[in-house]
Amino acid sequence: SGAKVSIEKTKMLVSRNVHSRQAEELSNASGFGHTADLGKYLGVSLLHSR
Repeated sequence: SGAKVSIEKTKMLVSRNVHSRQAEELSNASGFGHTADLGKYLGVSLLHSR
């Protein structure tokens, strides 16, 4: 489709079982920011728990 991923807008969510240092290393290696909250999409909260 020719669409490109915006690195600045892309966030990654890691499991609570992942140590913060490992999450930071993954974030640095991938270039994606990490977050604890995925926020909303089209006004609806994105759920990320069981």
